[in-house]
Amino acid sequence: MKTIQLRFCILLLTSFSAFSFNAYATTAPTSLTGKKLVLSIPDGTKSYMMTQIISDDSNFWEFEHENGDWEKGSYQWNASGNTATFKEGPYVSQGAYNEFSYTFSSSDSGSFIYKKYEPNSSGVLEVDGQGSGTFVTSDYSTSDLPPFDTYFSDDFSSVSTSQSYWYDNIETTWYGLQFSIGDGELELIGTGTDSDELWFDGNTKSLVSVDKDWEVQAEAYGNYPATGSETWNAKVGFEMEDSGLDFEFFIGPSEWGTHAHLNFEDSLGGYVHLSTTFDSLKQGTYRIRNDTSSKTFHAETLSGSTWNTVMSVNWETGAVSGATYSSSGSTSQLSNWVSMTSKYVQPGLDFMIPSDSGTVKTLSENQLGFSSFSVTAASTEPDPEYAPSSLVGKIYKGSMNDTYQFIDGSNAIFYHKENNFQSSEVSSITYTWSPNGNSGTLTTSLDETTTLSFTSASAGTFQWQENGGSSSSGSFTLSDASAGYAPSILAGDSMIAGTTTYVFKENGVVTIRSNTGSQDSTYGFVKSENNEIVFSIPAHGNSVSSTLYKMTFSSTGAGTLSEGGSGSFQYFIDGSNQPSSKGWMWFDSYPWVYSSIELDWLYFYPTSSTLMVYSSKDQVWREMVK
Repeated sequence: MKTIQLRFCILLLTSFSAFSFNAYATTAPTSLTGKKLVLSIPDGTKSYMMTQIISDDSNFWEFEHENGDWEKGSYQWNASGNTATFKEGPYVSQGAYNEFSYTFSSSDSGSFIYKKYEPNSSGVLEVDGQGSGTFVTSDYSTSDLPPFDTYFSDDFSSVSTSQSYWYDNIETTWYGLQFSIGDGELELIGTGTDSDELWFDGNTKSLVSVDKDWEVQAEAYGNYPATGSETWNAKVGFEMEDSGLDFEFFIGPSEWGTHAHLNFEDSLGGYVHLSTTFDSLKQGTYRIRNDTSSKTFHAETLSGSTWNTVMSVNWETGAVSGATYSSSGSTSQLSNWVSMTSKYVQPGLDFMIPSDSGTVKTLSENQLGFSSFSVTAASTEPDPEYAPSSLVGKIYKGSMNDTYQFIDGSNAIFYHKENNFQSSEVSSITYTWSPNGNSGTLTTSLDETTTLSFTSASAGTFQWQENGGSSSSGSFTLSDASAGYAPSILAGDSMIAGTTTYVFKENGVVTIRSNTGSQDSTYGFVKSENNEIVFSIPAHGNSVSSTLYKMTFSSTGAGTLSEGGSGSFQYFIDGSNQPSSKGWMWFDSYPWVYSSIELDWLYFYPTSSTLMVYSSKDQVWREMVK
């Protein structure tokens, strides 16, 4: 979490690629979406590892195995032959960026060379670090993604329980230290072996949204018995790494007493440290509190029953209050600040081990650690449970161009829209739905599973996983099929488009009548928008060539045809008010009349002002019109 020059080049690899392999074994992929990439970077006797998750064609998440750190970024990808270039950033003009050159030796492995470009004091970009490593790749699953909005409390009384909340930190073992958990304490103990490696993190298995109210709280102690001018701390707080920005905010006991600090590195490579000291206590209860109403992080310490604010940061504007020291510039405003709206932070612990004039000191039990830790939602109101108990009568639309119309508790219509509309699919499927609070699992007969996370009753995000295959993520909406002008079913209704009449039956059959005659066919149908339907004739099936039609309704009885044909159409609910069939008719058995259009019998029944016609095929009465 700290900027330490010796490690800097190696940890640059927190910003690059993962791949999609749909080409030849030695050809670099044209797309990275849906893949994870595990990278290995040798460094003497150590080996750094990290996993990158490529969620779409421009964004990725990265996990560092050595300390459990998560970072988000965006990228550009260019492939040629068996090589490719990955560029992460810049996020501002003339800003820092990382560039990686990959060589594929097989379909799922290879090597890379990377360079980090930083602007120098004159603003000119130059290479600030470089290195190399190897990689392997595969599809990622939902379990590989960051653990969003996980709340918990840990009293460190059970090692196994704590292990479910915290990531391992193997960096400590590289430098003669270890995290010790048990008997109600989490401590850092041992003797450091490198005077340049003084800061170590404990990262939680949780990323919490800045758009929600929460508190990260701990009981901490810094009881190291100083014999000289040693410096140390044990603090609670969080870090955010997103799109070239690195921001952390911590509070806890130090050699000076209660100490709060923030470190901010902007996307231009600028760095600033702000801090303040509140009292001389070496132990206590501390927290970072997020208040969304004021868009402010507060670093606070508990005195009796009163929480005292030591330092605050407005995460919308970068305004700071309470800081008394700045490494560069103002103590009240962060330069080149970017709003943290919609971003995630990772709660955790921050240790600085004691040292004096380059000599690293030994840490023993009960000297630097924590006796409790929690990440809690600040609101006492229960979260609304947005996930519906049933999807019947709903229409799901996802950002992967997939639509589901749920007919009953087990049957649905699936519609996937392709750029070439006639290559789209409308088919009948079965499904199961398992809701749980604000999420639910949708499993379909398409051999895929989608996890829906609701942010409201009508929208949210999804994680899609093809069983044994690819995966993806995105956003979705959920609406009522009854909304809008378009019908939710066609059975029993009829439609006239130009000189063609469509009569939709209950058994999935449509009778199509034109000037050349009448025929029956199967059909598929989905309500794709409030005012839009898509249907195929014949219904989708193996080795079946279908024509797809898209119709937009301007009222419940009329609209326009935009795919599969053109022009306007009339729609007749339950077939009512539809004109009767015309064409030539055989009257020798009047009032029974044979119709060349219906290829069946009509019964004529004249009244005082109208001529009513009964269709044997449709089993409905209609008025004969000119």
